[in-house]
Amino acid sequence: MNFTQKWRSYLLLEKTGAPDAWQVYVDLTTNRDIDRTAILVNLRAKCGVTVVRVIPGTTRQGEYNEDALIKVKFRPSGGTAGEFLFKLKEQLRKEPYSIKGLVSFNIRRRTLRKLKITEM
Repeated sequence: MNFTQKWRSYLLLEKTGAPDAWQVYVDLTTNRDIDRTAILVNLRAKCGVTVVRVIPGTTRQGEYNEDALIKVKFRPSGGTAGEFLFKLKEQLRKEPYSIKGLVSFNIRRRTLRKLKITEM
């Protein structure tokens, strides 16, 4: 993305009043029987979540589970970033919204930071 494209996207976000973008790291534990890619796709489908990426070199496999560190970028709507993360975690625990194969979703609160538009 060149400078002109970044500037146009910045102006568009300023005009529309889009919510700020945030990033947080999450310790993710998944069931090895379920494809992790499918779990990440379902996580991306949650309202407000824009990017989910596995950090290379952080994956550990156990007998039944697989652990990984992921980076989640999101745009909270109607509240603060902390409230959004709380609602997201609660949503992932409840049955109709839960993701099959997701064992745990532990947010590293100290890694929460606001992003510049160019980092999205």
